[in-house]
Amino acid sequence: MQPNVDATLRRAALKQLFRDPRFNVMDGLDTYIDDYTKADPIPEELVRKLAHARAIFDPPPTMLTPEGYVVDAPIAPAALAAQADPLPPADTSTSEAESLKPESPASALEYPKQDS
Repeated sequence: MQPNVDATLRRAALKQLFRDPRFNVMDGLDTYIDDYTKADPIPEELVRKLAHARAIFDPPPTMLTPEGYVVDAPIAPAALAAQADPLPPADTSTSEAESLKPESPASALEYPKQDS
């Protein structure tokens, strides 16, 4: 377009140009066109599955035994009540629940003794 074309005429020409299907195609780089102001809460079932991740961000207290093993430190009964899971147990089949069941924390942290 020539630089001395009126702005109104320039705008009308561009509108006409982008009405053409050859120039009015999304390019696939439009990742941010969704409305991200709407809340998308995490479903409760997924929250239950992610409950094991709490240990990563808020690990339980541990202690070193005289033998050199790292074990979970005893927790006071009042602290246990405060840590109770606020979500009701998930409705899962026994086979799936058993497959997702982790080892006990103490056995997972034990290291084999080394002979001197």
